[in-house]
Amino acid sequence: MTAETTYTQYKNRKLRGKFLFFLVLIPAFWAALIAVKVDLSVFQRDHFRMLALLSDFMYLSWEVLPKMLYAAMQTVLVALLGTIFGSILSLGFAILAANNLSPRWVNMLSRLLIALERSISEVLIILLLIVIFGLGLFPGVLALTLSCIGMLGKLYADAIEEIPAKTLESIRSTGASKMQLILFGVIPSVAPSLVSNTILRFEINIRSSVMLGAIGAGGLGFELQKAYRYAAYSDMSVAILTILALVFTAERLSGWLRKRLLDQGKIK
Repeated sequence: MTAETTYTQYKNRKLRGKFLFFLVLIPAFWAALIAVKVDLSVFQRDHFRMLALLSDFMYLSWEVLPKMLYAAMQTVLVALLGTIFGSILSLGFAILAANNLSPRWVNMLSRLLIALERSISEVLIILLLIVIFGLGLFPGVLALTLSCIGMLGKLYADAIEEIPAKTLESIRSTGASKMQLILFGVIPSVAPSLVSNTILRFEINIRSSVMLGAIGAGGLGFELQKAYRYAAYSDMSVAILTILALVFTAERLSGWLRKRLLDQGKIK
């Protein structure tokens, strides 16, 4: 068998593989369209209601701006408190989940709880908390606090496990207690990672607090949902612009903080 024949067979196998792939993909794609009831007729001019409502969205009710700014302040406070409380709880879970600080059964159980929390949606958490505590900002703070554990707990624990064993052993050899080991050995070693990940989580919590607000946690999300419920589309436009401005400002501020604290060596 010549090299040319072998190459021809290889090309034929690749072509057959591609043909079989599309032979399966196209019917599966078509079946998915039918299953989710995709109806492209809604994009026809007669049925596309957004064209008729566009004028309402273009007219901005600036008189509701003070109310939106107050709601934006509530959203920021919910995100901030959720991040602070969540990062504190996450650090506790991370210390228990780190295999260089805790016994095997403790870190396995803590890792399991962290993974379990990460698998539960914030929406489910807020709905359960609303049933328990009612509507308001407080359930939003609790929901964001709990949702931080799944992300920050894992990131903090991974950072702690990356601390060189010699660093921890040298502190233990001085007779330091477990608390002294954490305060003077662990936290200084992982401070850059703690700060960077906490700031990142604050960005995420800003967006999440808007979504949770629409469910019943107050703030900008609640104002947006209320405007939608009463078909006040001009108010919705102001709410959407306020949300965009808030998210953009939060991203720029967190980027500046990260650069200020980490890049300039203020946290080492």
